[in-house]
Amino acid sequence: MARNDKDIALFAAYEDIIPWDASTPEKNLLRAMLITAMADYRKKGKIHRLAFEYFTNTSESYPFSFRCVCRTLDVNPEDILRRIGLLESLKEEPAHMMVAELAHSHDH
Repeated sequence: MARNDKDIALFAAYEDIIPWDASTPEKNLLRAMLITAMADYRKKGKIHRLAFEYFTNTSESYPFSFRCVCRTLDVNPEDILRRIGLLESLKEEPAHMMVAELAHSHDH
């Protein structure tokens, strides 16, 4: 087999290999965090309030903030908020009003 034929055969053998993404473990952790926060938002009491605060915080200075996690995972934050039913609530009522309401609700 000529040298050129060997190069072509090698290329063809590895053409379908997907390169390994070194950030995969970290992204899996971020996905798990996001899924947990979504589940926590559906609960009641303090856990719900903490999840609400996580989703409504617009800061991107903290690497594990909702907005940073979405950006890292290439996910639209509004899609997540819509999925948990929070997007419509935020559009209807200012966030500071909702925080005040949650602060006065009792833990279950």
